[in-house]
Amino acid sequence: MSSPAKIIALLVLLLVGELYSNTFASESTDSRWKEYGIPNYRNYSPGEYRAHFQNWEIVQNQQGVILVANNDGLLSFDGVNWRRYDLEGKLFHSLRSLAIDDSGTIYCGTGSHFGYLIRGDDGSYRFISLLDRVKEEFRNFNDVWYTLLLEDAVFFITHTSIFRWKNNKLEVLQTTDSQHIFHTAFVAGNSLYIRKVGVGLMKVSGDSLYLIPGGQIFAGRPVYFMQPYDDNSILIGTDSEGFFLYDGSKFQSFPSNTLSYLKEHHLYCGIRLQDNSYALGTRTGGVLIMDRQGNLLKIFDNTQGLQDNSVWNIYPDRQDNLWLALNNGISKVEIPSAVSVFNKQNGLEGIVENIVRYRGQLYVATNLGVYYLQRKTGSREGNYPEFQRFSMLNEYAWCLYASDTELLAGTTGGIYRIRNKRAERVDGSWGSVFEISASRFQPAVFYLATRNGVGLMKLENNRWINLGYLPGIEEKIYHIVEEDSRKLWLETASEGVIRVELKGEPENQSTRATLFDSSDGLPSARIYPIRINEKIYFSTPEGMFAFDSSHGHFKMASKFNLSRIWGFLGREDTLGRLWLSRYKNFGDPEEIYMGVEKNDGSYQWVSRPFSEIQDISHVNAVFPENKDVVWFGTSEGLIRYDGRFTKLDKPALNTLLRRVIINQDSIVFNDGEQKIPPEFSNIHNNLRFEFALLNFRCEEKNQYSAILEGFEQNWSPWNFENWRDYTNLSPGNYKFRVRGRDVFGIQSDEAFFGFTILPPWYRTIWAYLVYGLVFILGIVTIDRYQRRRLAKIEQQKAHLREAEIVRKINIKLNEKNTQLEQALQALNQAKIQLQSSESRFRSVVETAHEAIITADKAGKIVFWNQHAETLFGYSEKEALGKPLTILMPERYRKKRLAGIERFISRGETRMMGKVTELHALRKNGVEFPVELTISEWNTDEGEFITGIIRDISKRKQEQKAKEQAYALLETEYQRKTMELQKASNLQHSMLPRELPKTRHLEISAYMRTAIEVGGDYYDFHQSGKDDLTVIIGDATGHGLEAGMMVAATKSLLSCLMWEKSLSQIFEQANRVFKNLNLRNMYMGLQMVRVKGYELELCSAGMPPVLIHRCGQYGVDEIIIKAMPLGIFTDVYFRTKKTTVKSGDTIMLMSDGFAERFDPESEIIGFEKTKKIFNEVAGEHPDTIIDHFVKTGDRWAAGRAQNDDITFVVLKVK
Repeated sequence: MSSPAKIIALLVLLLVGELYSNTFASESTDSRWKEYGIPNYRNYSPGEYRAHFQNWEIVQNQQGVILVANNDGLLSFDGVNWRRYDLEGKLFHSLRSLAIDDSGTIYCGTGSHFGYLIRGDDGSYRFISLLDRVKEEFRNFNDVWYTLLLEDAVFFITHTSIFRWKNNKLEVLQTTDSQHIFHTAFVAGNSLYIRKVGVGLMKVSGDSLYLIPGGQIFAGRPVYFMQPYDDNSILIGTDSEGFFLYDGSKFQSFPSNTLSYLKEHHLYCGIRLQDNSYALGTRTGGVLIMDRQGNLLKIFDNTQGLQDNSVWNIYPDRQDNLWLALNNGISKVEIPSAVSVFNKQNGLEGIVENIVRYRGQLYVATNLGVYYLQRKTGSREGNYPEFQRFSMLNEYAWCLYASDTELLAGTTGGIYRIRNKRAERVDGSWGSVFEISASRFQPAVFYLATRNGVGLMKLENNRWINLGYLPGIEEKIYHIVEEDSRKLWLETASEGVIRVELKGEPENQSTRATLFDSSDGLPSARIYPIRINEKIYFSTPEGMFAFDSSHGHFKMASKFNLSRIWGFLGREDTLGRLWLSRYKNFGDPEEIYMGVEKNDGSYQWVSRPFSEIQDISHVNAVFPENKDVVWFGTSEGLIRYDGRFTKLDKPALNTLLRRVIINQDSIVFNDGEQKIPPEFSNIHNNLRFEFALLNFRCEEKNQYSAILEGFEQNWSPWNFENWRDYTNLSPGNYKFRVRGRDVFGIQSDEAFFGFTILPPWYRTIWAYLVYGLVFILGIVTIDRYQRRRLAKIEQQKAHLREAEIVRKINIKLNEKNTQLEQALQALNQAKIQLQSSESRFRSVVETAHEAIITADKAGKIVFWNQHAETLFGYSEKEALGKPLTILMPERYRKKRLAGIERFISRGETRMMGKVTELHALRKNGVEFPVELTISEWNTDEGEFITGIIRDISKRKQEQKAKEQAYALLETEYQRKTMELQKASNLQHSMLPRELPKTRHLEISAYMRTAIEVGGDYYDFHQSGKDDLTVIIGDATGHGLEAGMMVAATKSLLSCLMWEKSLSQIFEQANRVFKNLNLRNMYMGLQMVRVKGYELELCSAGMPPVLIHRCGQYGVDEIIIKAMPLGIFTDVYFRTKKTTVKSGDTIMLMSDGFAERFDPESEIIGFEKTKKIFNEVAGEHPDTIIDHFVKTGDRWAAGRAQNDDITFVVLKVK
């Protein structure tokens, strides 16, 4: 760990009051282990590491990678991936032993070979066998069970030979026969010890092997364990005959209470741990932890999760994790660890709700009853803590209360007293008791948080007296806090918090209860009151609040530095610390935080020390015993945290770049050390980097951040992915950098990989030189060509200039001739066109359907077409030369002559270019209406006006007929509108004038018809103070027929409402409507009968009833499928029943809202209707209906309402 990291860690430890002190001088080792549960562990099966099930030895290389000797060869593990190295074929199979020297060289022994591994630059291994250096006569050996390092020598030990590799020279130190094999070997106290069967314990000295004094006692006693005990002694362990201390000259027996267990399960291997305790592996009993005094501290075997009980080797890595080479698999156990767990594997089942210690013993309340922690007896010598359940208490236990003399349990069946490991019921009348709280101000008085309010009990002469409930409180209460002798704060099952003011003695108390909620400054949520430093605060999802008694209002308590609390907030412990479990997002695992008050009164929240507590959910209880030990009760068991196992001097972390892969298939870097940055061609520009943080404590929580310099500007966010891909990298120089951090947030050193992407060949320097030469040659060639071309052009220009002069003279002559010819042609063409135009004009005007008349400046008619003759009765001969006044009625002639004079004198006319309606006069003297359009035109002969005249007599007749018809329609429309309005008023008068009032309900109703008279209907029938029937209906169609159906329904139901069964009401109404034979007129009907908090529902052809349950997310649908009334004769109508509670909201509606169209003819639909209701169900019924009405109008966006809309909303008080 870097110096800054050590300083930060030290500050954290000081902040929490030396919670995680690493010194054990003042406390025995056993006190840490006596209630130690199952440690964090992980099993790696053969299927996971993909090799043989049997493993023999484990070591850790200089980088921090775990190496395993397996029957299939060498395995490695980096915390993310397992790899298997199958080197030299069969030579490298059946790997038995491993050792790594200070240079990082790996020495190994196999089934028939021994040697060492050379690591290449790409990270691969090559096996170098030393067998060829062994004389032929010594090659007849089998498994090399021990590869040991001592000073500058490596020893390879088989059952028949001892080989020593030193200074690149191999020696045979000693051989033996098959009757006196070299059985086991150990390096201890800078010496190599070998047990020889039939001889005893021997020691290597120089080039010889001699029997140590007294070593013959092990001639027939197998030795499987030798580890330093102190500076002068070695602890020796035998298969099943106990332990011995050897001080260099003599042996003495070492007493231990592990002997009975080892006689049964047989010691096979062991290691000394950093705290001077010992981890012992057995053939059939898993792993033991033994202290320096020989006391059995802990057993970890298959009953606690170990996948196999046969342990062939134990290796402590640099983080003190114990790696176990098993007969079937590999396991890692975090022993010693600050975190241990109790669950069904050690007797504790169910959801932990509460934890207490009473008279030295730990008790736990769960949904299955009450448990107590005890030591398991038998061969384990009581060092296997497990939980035992009280057999007489088989109910959901919510809480525990412990005093000096009493241990009580609150359950669904009342209160139990626990004495002498027996549970007896004290009082079962309370029902569910969620909390038992002793009064701080009234001796022997206890408050009970129950389903029906706050109960009181008193302990008098060792007898419990039931004082009943506090009056005026009927809500479910979960938690009680006393502010003073006359004031309580209560957590309820709904939103808000209740303050209770007490008067009188406990036996005869009166109360005044006040509910505080969002209107008083609190969030809309359940509120948890808590006492901190003798003051009452209130925990909410939005942070901590305090009560301002002078203003009767709540405000945020900013000193706690909590913007939100999603999870569990525990009580203040005896050291003044607060405990909090919270999750970042809903569904995430919870994290543990500890709050410590600083000198300025604010709180600092610390979570890093508890990071080893993995993937917990639903923390229900926190029980801090002292500055070191804290218990956490969860939905999955009990977690014990012991800060005495936390280490300060954590080793530095190392992130290792494992592989670099190009284009998904070519590995260019494999776990090696980069010396020269490689260069890749431009087609090899897709790279994957794989890396691992070599941290094995909660390795699944390791995180990584990376950056590719030359491509990215910023480090990537921290995440769990141990790879990173880059595609289509441009040519250039790059450097990939990656770092990791462990579960505690401690960062590692960086790993990096530099490389270059080369440009394509056409962008290299040689390509650019070739491009330059080609360009220069091209310029010279083009210049020569241009010079020749220009000379030819000049010659051609001279010839062209001469020809051009001649050509221009000829052009001028030709142009003059052409102009003369064109002038002559133009004259001839104009003459032809004039004749054609006059002919076309004559043809058009003679065939026109309007009268076309032209007059000169004097008002004389000069042109008269065929239709003018038809219209006025004058022939062309009669009309030409006559004045225009012959076509005008006498009363208009004076005015029209004045107009003609204005036109003659000043060239003006008011009618020019306009369409004018007026009357004309036929030859026979009959007047008729016409439409006149006048235009003026000039020629060389003078000024003229032309009028186009249309007979509009028929149009005027049709117009008059339409006006008469419209008058009749308007009269009829006004009459029908008045009738519809009267019908609408009649329909609305049938609706309830006042909404009913009950003790348990707030009610609101609304109806809006699509047209004047609709088919929707609602009504109420109240038969008692709390008995209410709500009716809502929807007739088919709209208009008067639907209104008649509604009136008939209301009349019919008023006669049937006294029927006890809703089914009978519906059946009788259905028969009546069917017998009426109304033809395609049916009635959808829905009735809800409310009695207190019970609902009975019946429905026919109506949408489902929606219910929003208080405190729950989502909406319940009560669906009753039945045809509308009046379709079939014999129909059975089902009913459904349900219950509601305070805060629930019920909504009845017709289908008009859900089937309302928007401008694109899309309907709202019932799923969206449920979502809208869920959003506003917590509001008042008036607000809910107003929100639905406005939402529907916004949806329609101006489109007319297509169906009647009706709502009835009930809110349970």
